[in-house]
Amino acid sequence: MTSYQKEGIREWIEAYRDRIYLAVHGACVGSDDEFHHIVREICGSDVRIWEYPSDIFRLVVTHKDSNHTAPISSGLERNKDIVDTGYHILLAAPQEMEEELRSGTWATVRYARTEEVPVKVFWPKPGGTEEEIVLVSESKKKKKIKKKVKKKGKFLQKGLFD
Repeated sequence: MTSYQKEGIREWIEAYRDRIYLAVHGACVGSDDEFHHIVREICGSDVRIWEYPSDIFRLVVTHKDSNHTAPISSGLERNKDIVDTGYHILLAAPQEMEEELRSGTWATVRYARTEEVPVKVFWPKPGGTEEEIVLVSESKKKKKIKKKVKKKGKFLQKGLFD
């Protein structure tokens, strides 16, 4: 992440600290690792952190203080899991100022949009466009996610939907 992105994410987390109970990331070197440390620095252990490592092993970094580390999965499946688990909002910190097709970050953003998950993009420098963040009702989103999780046959820790 650039210093501009780190500053924006810090400000966002500090502003919404009392409303954050779960942070989810892709367990990748760079932005995911930095995000993890920012969340712990600001929120301590008050926020649960779940990691979703990919099958590109040279890029994986996991943390001992995570509350959950999912099994390794392919990039696209992992991106969907990140959105489906962290369904309230997706925070994205892309390397580029424009959307790219062959980018894990942008693939995750595109999936979040199709799932009607609000997206907040932290651009690498000033001048990026602001997306309108439309929050979906909690009950509607929880039902949609529970159905999807059940359909996939995944086990999620108790308390995710509290």
